[in-house]
Amino acid sequence: MFMFGYHYKDEEQLKAVIKVVLGLVAVDGEKKEEELKCFSHEIRQEVDFDQLGSSGTDEDFIVSESMRILREANEMSIDDALFIIRDADDSYKEYWAAFMGYTMYVDGDVDPAELKLWRAVTEICHLPSMTLREAHDIYVENYNERLDVIS
Repeated sequence: MFMFGYHYKDEEQLKAVIKVVLGLVAVDGEKKEEELKCFSHEIRQEVDFDQLGSSGTDEDFIVSESMRILREANEMSIDDALFIIRDADDSYKEYWAAFMGYTMYVDGDVDPAELKLWRAVTEICHLPSMTLREAHDIYVENYNERLDVIS
């Protein structure tokens, strides 16, 4: 088990959010490269790979563990994912809603069905409501804060 704590309490929360975002970006029938890159980026930013002695430079290890997290997220039931997100501490939820919106928005083309599903997830999971632009800005601001902490 890896260390978490910045935007996720544990790996189950990360997998739950990824599961939901995988569903959001697939609703239009295609997963675009820009959207898929967001998952890798999120895992690399949130998982403390150094904890297991990889020193963040063991690329094979990081890729292997990232793929495991993605696989296990994909295998999680959507009901379990929604329950995990809904029942989480509110302090995480703004960031999660922003990550979801950012991932849909990253390629500049948001399908109306994606947006409709995002709104439904927001309501079901008691996530804060925001526009796609707000989601983008919140995600980028949090990413920049993480860079400040790292450097």
